[in-house]
Amino acid sequence: MHKVVILADLGLVRTLFSSVGRQFNVTQVYDHFLKSLVGNDEELWRIFLYDADPYDGTQNSPISNTPIDFKSNPIYKTMTSFFSGIIHKDLVALRKGETKFRGWLLKDSALKKLTSNPPVPLSDNDFKPNIQQKGVDIKIGLDVAWISEHNSISKIILVTADSDFIPAMKFARRQGVQIALIKAFDGTGSKLKAVSDDLAPALLEHADYIRNIKYVGSTATSQWELFK
Repeated sequence: MHKVVILADLGLVRTLFSSVGRQFNVTQVYDHFLKSLVGNDEELWRIFLYDADPYDGTQNSPISNTPIDFKSNPIYKTMTSFFSGIIHKDLVALRKGETKFRGWLLKDSALKKLTSNPPVPLSDNDFKPNIQQKGVDIKIGLDVAWISEHNSISKIILVTADSDFIPAMKFARRQGVQIALIKAFDGTGSKLKAVSDDLAPALLEHADYIRNIKYVGSTATSQWELFK
């Protein structure tokens, strides 16, 4: 019986849920996704989740200079509600980084305005906020190292596609801990369709397993499940 931990980047989990058109909430993430990652011959020790609080500041819009309160954004309400619920689930530890506002980015769709003849004036809707997370990646790497060295864990299930974690993965394997990466598919149609980005060759080189997971079922009975 392997004693395992799950380390999941919630940013990637949100992307997977969006790819299969499923609502991102506590029940779906905890009961139907995270628990499905654990095999029958494994004992779950803890689930570590990584994210950052949604940006809660006020910034002036880029063209009209109108104040925008980011707390009024539906994403802020959705994520704060999710965090307050997920931390009360069994075996869950939530690690948070910081969120920083880095100005405004021009949307790709606005490029046509700039290249038209004559150019069309830009509006606030032609920009999107550049909000970046800081400190999330380092927390994942540190936890991989800590778990590998100080606990009787034999396997880490890592939900990420970021090759920055390779040094931590190599350290874990030197300590005798196996690393499993997740590859997600949509199994609701006639053919399986990948919904996660291809894992970098360097990541595959330093992992012991690729754990395939697919989203299946109708709206009422939908779930994630492991498959060979």
